[in-house]
Amino acid sequence: MRSRLREAAVLYALPLCAAGARAQAVELPLRPYVAGLTTVAVGVAGDTLPFILDTGGGITLVTPRVAERAGCTPFGRTVAFRAVGERLDMPRCGPVRLSLGPLTLQGEAAYFDLARLLGGAPPVGGLVTLQTFQDRAITLDLARGRLVVETDASLAERVRGMTPLKVRLAHQAGGASVDLFLGIETPQGTVWMEVDSGNGGPVMISPPAALQLGVALDEREIRPVRLPVAGLGAVEVRAIRRDLIYDGLLNADFVRGMLLTVDLRSGRAWAKLNPVQP
Repeated sequence: MRSRLREAAVLYALPLCAAGARAQAVELPLRPYVAGLTTVAVGVAGDTLPFILDTGGGITLVTPRVAERAGCTPFGRTVAFRAVGERLDMPRCGPVRLSLGPLTLQGEAAYFDLARLLGGAPPVGGLVTLQTFQDRAITLDLARGRLVVETDASLAERVRGMTPLKVRLAHQAGGASVDLFLGIETPQGTVWMEVDSGNGGPVMISPPAALQLGVALDEREIRPVRLPVAGLGAVEVRAIRRDLIYDGLLNADFVRGMLLTVDLRSGRAWAKLNPVQP
């Protein structure tokens, strides 16, 4: 279920509107869901619903129920690709007005029925992704169960004592999606792995990246691997080999082990080991 859910996450831009302006950082509580995932409460059309937090999801996603309550009629098409290379086509929907605490988001979204992927898991309203916060800086603290939307002042204070990371932002779906890739140093050059809090399974590493890292991996057996993250040193993960269009997919355990701050406006990121270990 986890891999299918992760693959479904594609949508269009939901920029923060003026109502989201604030003088202080906003702390949003995260709740445990299933398979190592977390959710955040989102207000829509008079309801408050859990949305899965998925940093690898690409774009904010809404379910048919949410779209109907919000008066949003699906139209057109958005196209993206799963990490395994499969193409995803989904209708667009908008404008959709969502609230996260005091923040208000309004814009186009992708429309997808998550119910058939969740099995008997509790229903959710959609996905919240990095693209949801594309005009902000955020800090992920999964070990403490919180997501902080920073101000310029709180961001400057937050990153003092944190290590700058080597990162890239990537954009699919006609430029609408936002994905974060972390540079891992090897003797043959940098490999780039997507930071995917929505991956509740092991880290996935492509065969060429495994060769660069000098590690022997199997497609069936999960094995320990030490990833040389610039500035943070070697970070041990549990990994398998998987044929991907990326070098690799990091997972929720990786994100949970650190405080991760990302300025989605400038494409910069910082991290330090989380004093609260999972």
